[in-house]
Amino acid sequence: MKGKVEHSRCDFDHLLPDRISVWVRKNTKTNTLVDAKLWTAIQKHFSAQLEARQAGKDILGSTQEVQQKVCEPGEIRQEYENFLAQESQEAIQRKNKEEVASIRLIQQLQEEERIRQQELQQQQQSVAQEDFLLALKLEVGVLCGKEADK
Repeated sequence: MKGKVEHSRCDFDHLLPDRISVWVRKNTKTNTLVDAKLWTAIQKHFSAQLEARQAGKDILGSTQEVQQKVCEPGEIRQEYENFLAQESQEAIQRKNKEEVASIRLIQQLQEEERIRQQELQQQQQSVAQEDFLLALKLEVGVLCGKEADK
């Protein structure tokens, strides 16, 4: 254990080996490097594995084989190109939706403007008609007033 601590390479914390060394020295003197209760429980539950390990047999190596998946040549590139194509397709769909929404909004605004223009035109015609009628009444009144004066 001491050798491993002294020769450990810890790039992210240069103080860590010193801290572990202090802990190892302190617990070596008090003979508390290993938690006795935990070690007893491990011996009880994993006795077969401990015996095999002490005999030099590697139990984990025989039961667990690491299977590495190696990609075929061009497989990663194809996956990347598929991803780019999918992203491009989604971008086109988003753009089309935005264009449709924009066209609808423009049409709605144009319709509202057309209606507002019609209402304004009707209002102007109504005012012009009222002005014409008022002018006729005034003219008739003035003419009637001149005839009464005669």
